Parts: sequence; C-alpha cells; structure tokens
Amino acid sequence: MKKKVFVISISLIVMFIIIWTFTRNKPPIQPSNPLPSNGKINVKLMPTLSWEASDPDGDTLTFDIYFGTDSNPTLVESDLSTNTYIPGSLDSNTKYYWKVVAKDRNGKETSSPVWSFTTLNNSPTKPSNPHPSDGQTDVSLAPTLS
Repeated sequence: MKKKVFVISISLIVMFIIIWTFTRNKPPIQPSNPLPSNGKINVKLMPTLSWEASDPDGDTLTFDIYFGTDSNPTLVESDLSTNTYIPGSLDSNTKYYWKVVAKDRNGKETSSPVWSFTTLNNSPTKPSNPHPSDGQTDVSLAPTLS
C-alpha cells in the first residue's frame, strides 16, 4: 500500500512538473502604439518607426519587421533587438504598410496588426531664372519660354 501511494505521489509530481514546464511561458503582449501612428499622413521621408512591446514573463524580446507598399508587407529585418527601425529614404506621397512580430527566447511570438502611413507630398521646386525675365520689355510675340 505504501509503495502504491509513493508511486502515485511521484507520478503526480512528475505530471505537475511537466504541465508547469510546458504552460508557464506566455507569449509577448501584442506590439502597440506605433509611431508614426496608424493612418498618419504627411510623414517625413526618413522616418524612424517605433512601437511598444513587453513580455508578461519578463523575457527579453526580439522583433521581426515587415515593411513595404503592399498591404501584406514583406520581412525586411529579423531578430532586431530594439523597438525602433529606420527603413531608409522613402518615396514621397506613397502609402507604406508595416507590422512587428515580437518574439521571446522560448519561441513564443505575437504579431501586431498591419499599420500604415503615407509620406508627405514634396512640392516641386520654385522656378528660378525665368526667360524672358520678370519685367522684361520688348519681348517677341512668340517667345521661347524657359
């Protein structure tokens, strides 16, 4: 009888350890608070993307960054250790999409929703040195404008 109780006790302890080991790690909290904010327009052409992320277990996080002009952005950076990303010089008046996947050291991961922003529309440069010049008189009736 004592042997049976001992075996059952050991079995329960082993089951508890196995269950506890496999269920204790939680995935990272979904990345949030993107900058630039979702849907923002007139974003500068060299933005720094940033977001907030944390892990309920206190695990160190790394990030995969998806970015592009398609609403299903492609992976552009893996295992980034900071919560900022600089995509480089962007095209003006273009809508960009991005998302972040937060990953912990135990293999758990959580994706943000896909966010978007539109870059500013650069105005054309101001014309200079017009020909004929401003205020010029005696201009041909069929001038060459430049």
